[in-house]
Amino acid sequence: ALDTCIFAQQFNTIAEMHGLGCCYLGTTTYTAPEIAKVLNLPKRVIPLVTLTVGYPEGDAPVSDRIPIEGIIHEEAYHDYTVEDIRDIYAEKEAREDSRKFIEENGKTTLAQVFTDVRYPRENNERFSKIYYDFIRENFLME
Repeated sequence: ALDTCIFAQQFNTIAEMHGLGCCYLGTTTYTAPEIAKVLNLPKRVIPLVTLTVGYPEGDAPVSDRIPIEGIIHEEAYHDYTVEDIRDIYAEKEAREDSRKFIEENGKTTLAQVFTDVRYPRENNERFSKIYYDFIRENFLME
């Protein structure tokens, strides 16, 4: 699995160096059964990464990501405090498009939109179960 992810990222980097645009799809895990069917994958071959590749139509805007402090932990993992989360999302929440997104979803913060609306726990658990069941079914001995 790690080699697959490393290869995908190397492919992504090289493709972008040659003028191609790439986008990882976050749907791979919960659409793995459909991907396997479409690609006619044999048992024990599990989709891990879906990467779209193509020539961009002009310059795309840079995606607004949270700062690196919201992703990387030095030496050991530490949980985020409410203040940490506010600081991490402050710049992103100040954007006009983000304020509109928050308002449209009836929330007060982006974190609430992502945890309550876009990626609620029940969806994450359902998607995890789909992937878990798919892997389990594909690795059962015949």
